[in-house]
Amino acid sequence: MELATQSEFDEVLNRHHNIQYVDAIFTDLCGYVRGKRFPVLEADKIFSDGVLLPFSAFYLDVLGGVTNTMNLGWTDGDPDGVLMPIVPPFDISFFSSASLIKASAALSLTEPPGFKYSALP
Repeated sequence: MELATQSEFDEVLNRHHNIQYVDAIFTDLCGYVRGKRFPVLEADKIFSDGVLLPFSAFYLDVLGGVTNTMNLGWTDGDPDGVLMPIVPPFDISFFSSASLIKASAALSLTEPPGFKYSALP
């Protein structure tokens, strides 16, 4: 898995000055799209630090409940995982509705050094 870089994102911003938000998105085990929206002036942290989300977000069932046999999210304090933008399918897509212009970046969960995540997608 290749990670997207800040310089790639900067190139997009230089070509498209009207972007207001960046949606950092991933899919959970059921295929639901989840993520966070960042104002474009804060979006560089997606590429430098990643996006922090609880590991249990990957275990949500279709009703939004945590269903796992390892009690993740309950017995471990629900620690955060780090999601980073990826290439491919890193893509900046543009949506315009009224005056909202946003881009999106696909994310994947990464493992911190010394941590083994049993359900890494």
